[in-house]
Amino acid sequence: MFRKVFFLLLIASVAFSGTSRHVKASGGVASGAALNLGTAWTWQWAISSSNTTLQPGDTVWTHAGMYMVDKDNGDIPSRSGNASFPIIYRAMPGEHVILYSNRTPPWAPLQVVADYNWFWGFDVYQTDVTVLKEAELYRDWE
Repeated sequence: MFRKVFFLLLIASVAFSGTSRHVKASGGVASGAALNLGTAWTWQWAISSSNTTLQPGDTVWTHAGMYMVDKDNGDIPSRSGNASFPIIYRAMPGEHVILYSNRTPPWAPLQVVADYNWFWGFDVYQTDVTVLKEAELYRDWE
C-alpha cells in the first residue's frame, strides 16, 4: 500500500513540476522585456516563437475572454514540451475562453506545429466575431 501511495505522489509531483503562467484578454504583457511571474501575458505572447520563457512542464492558464488567432502574425504555438513534461494551455476553471479566427478563406483558428502541447477547456470557432456576439457567447464580458 505504501509503495502505491508513494508512486502516485511521485507521478503527481512530476506532472505538476512546471511554472504557472497567466494570459488575460486585456492588459497582458506582449514581450519578454517586462515579464515576471506575477505579470499576465497576452495570448499572442504565450504562443509566440519569440517567447523563450515558456518551458516544458509549464501551464498557461487563460482567463475569460475572446482571443483572436491569426497565423499570419505568428499565432501558432511553437514551443515544444516533451513526453514527460508537456506544455499545457488551459482555460481557467469556471471561465469561458474563446479562440476564434475570422480569416477569409476560413482556416483552423488553432494550428499547432510544436510537440507535446495540450489544450484544455477552450471553445474554438472559425467565424466573424460579430456572429459570436449575436449568439450571446460574448455577453459575459460586455
